[in-house]
Amino acid sequence: MSFSLQAKKAITNIKSEQSKVVRGTLIGIFSRTIKRTPVVSGRLRNNWHTSIGQVDSGTRGENKAGTDSVSSASDGMKSFKIGDAVYFSNNLPYAERIENGGFAKAPAGMLKVSISEVTL
Repeated sequence: MSFSLQAKKAITNIKSEQSKVVRGTLIGIFSRTIKRTPVVSGRLRNNWHTSIGQVDSGTRGENKAGTDSVSSASDGMKSFKIGDAVYFSNNLPYAERIENGGFAKAPAGMLKVSISEVTL
């Protein structure tokens, strides 16, 4: 095998590993955020959306476990590649207020706490 082919193969392997690390990190942040989202009816927890390329503007019904949000995070990241724009959003009108300390059960927020826990 020529040096050029070896270099190309190495670069492909590095890119693949980068994608795996970033994908795993993002899924970890998203999962932690979903789990720490306070639950009254379950609507807020179940309305986290993960998408690539554009924001998902949908909303969902109640589910205290947030299984739709977890599925969205897992499914949404399957096609992720380095360089993709990844969106993790909650479209309920009160989500931002709770993230910014508007609820006693999440005084430091949900997403920003999960992001602060990441170590690479």
